Amino acid sequence: MDIIVCSKCGQGMARYETVFDDGVQVEVDWTLQTDPLCPVCRGVPGATPLRRNRDVLGGFAWKRDANGKKVPK
Repeated sequence: MDIIVCSKCGQGMARYETVFDDGVQVEVDWTLQTDPLCPVCRGVPGATPLRRNRDVLGGFAWKRDANGKKVPK
């Protein structure tokens, strides 16, 4: 997923977005706009800021107990 920065709030947003224009589904590339605005700044109902998945390695399968030994989560 390509991420760009909103020109108003500075939060990350998806580069490509599917919107409906007069009932027709249109793919919008926000890098072609001079001032891209995220869905939150545009006032889209129910929109939340984009959160990137930071779980690159699949998470940590182990944690440590009080003695420092590895135990399953």
